[in-house]
Amino acid sequence: MHHRIEYFQYLIDKKTFIIANENESIVYIGWDLAYLKKLFPLAVEKRNIIQQCIVDQLKEYFKGDRKSFKLKTKFYGTSFQKQVWQEIGKIDFGFVTTYGELAQKIGRPKASRAVGAALGKNPIAIIYPCHRIIGKNGSLTGFAGGVDLKKRLLSIEIICKRNRFRVKLFYFNFLLTFFYINI
Repeated sequence: MHHRIEYFQYLIDKKTFIIANENESIVYIGWDLAYLKKLFPLAVEKRNIIQQCIVDQLKEYFKGDRKSFKLKTKFYGTSFQKQVWQEIGKIDFGFVTTYGELAQKIGRPKASRAVGAALGKNPIAIIYPCHRIIGKNGSLTGFAGGVDLKKRLLSIEIICKRNRFRVKLFYFNFLLTFFYINI
């Protein structure tokens, strides 16, 4: 099967990202050109507006200004892999889960290793946040972009989540003070 895949390499937050699309759908966000070429041997290096749109969104994410992404995606993989990838897309910004919990969510409670293998082949990193999956003991396990990047991604999300809480707490305290003074 022939797919018209275009890709380009972009420097985002001091890391080179490879972003590939098929028409208006993103099919790959990652770091491994050899893996991209294995998935799509006929992919051509060509910058385009679809890629630039996700580059802009990723830059906002790394600055802490974006918590979700607006783009079309398309997966190429087995039905099991697609099921795992779709499920990780449901994990909210700033939250984590374990391989075992993810296996249970897809109805395969004994498949945590298979889930890990599918996550290792996740073609659309960050958008489908495999960095939010941790070991059952809370350890930061493998990540295609490296454990340092996984730490960075989780720290961005935790800091943003904490700041959102602080803003809510400030607003709540402000309202209490306002009502107390005006009563």
